[in-house]
Parts: sequence; structure tokens; C-alpha cells
Amino acid sequence: MSDKWSKISENLQKKLDAGTFKVWIAPLNVKVEAAALHVTAPNTYIRDWLEARLTGAMREAASPVLGIPPEAVQVHFSVVAPLAVKIPATVTRSGIQSTPSRQVELPLRMPVQPLRPVRDDRAWRYSFEDFVVGSSNNVAVAAAQDVCHSGGCVQTLFVNSSSGLGKPILLRP
Repeated sequence: MSDKWSKISENLQKKLDAGTFKVWIAPLNVKVEAAALHVTAPNTYIRDWLEARLTGAMREAASPVLGIPPEAVQVHFSVVAPLAVKIPATVTRSGIQSTPSRQVELPLRMPVQPLRPVRDDRAWRYSFEDFVVGSSNNVAVAAAQDVCHSGGCVQTLFVNSSSGLGKPILLRP
């Protein structure tokens, strides 16, 4: 069955953006049956995200491998069950094993060191003076600066790029 999933996974890798595949598909645990995919996600957020956005792509990728039309492929999503923690039995001096009736509780309050501001200016937020401008982002920075200055040519700014490239930093007020 894992051979079928590896072929389906290859098909998905061709259909999806590399970042989407790496973040959302690669870590999944999937079991393949005759006409169904049983997808196990690590948490409910990932399950819901996959179900809302990638069910169709999964059906289309599985269709040629399973030899059935995409509409016939069933995709079932579930979440990994939390691990049951078993409290070990202890041996007393008399040799009788007993299970602790109560778990040791950790203190809820830990001493916390107050965070020091990065700069002395407490009103500081992200600014263009601190942003690293290079050949890959100079146009985006120029457009963002124009939006921030009143009377600029650009009134609406749409920023699109791969994940991890600093879009939120450019868009912060």
C-alpha cells in the first residue's frame, strides 16, 4: 500500500507548489485502500485545512494510481489519537505493587525574567530604515514606502511570494 501512496504523493508533488507539498502533504500518514485514502493528520487544524483545500487535488492524484475516476476516490480525514500515558506501578518495601493515586503536579508559576526591549525607543515598530533591501525585494519595498507616504502613486499594495520571505514584516503598520 505504501507503494501506491508514493505514486500518489509524486502526482501531488507535480500538482502542488513545493512549499505546500512540504508543509501539508509530506508529514502525513496515509493508508490506501481499493478506492479510498485514509489520511491521518497530526492535529485538527491540519485536518480541517487539508479537507477544505486539498481534497480535490488528492482525488485527482489518486485517480490514475487507483484506476478509477476522481469522483469515485473517497478521502477520509482523521486526527492522530493522543497517546495514552500509563502511570507505572511502584514497588514498596513490602514488595506489593501499587499504582500512584495522584500524579505529581508541577508548579504553575515559574520565575520569569522580564524581557528587555530590543531598542531603547519604546515606540519603535518595524520601519523601512531597519528592513534589509536587496535585489530580490527592492521593488516591493519601494511600493510599500509609496503606500505609506501620503500622496503616493500606489494606493493598493498586493504582496505575493513564497513563504518565509518577510511579507508580514513589510505589511505591519
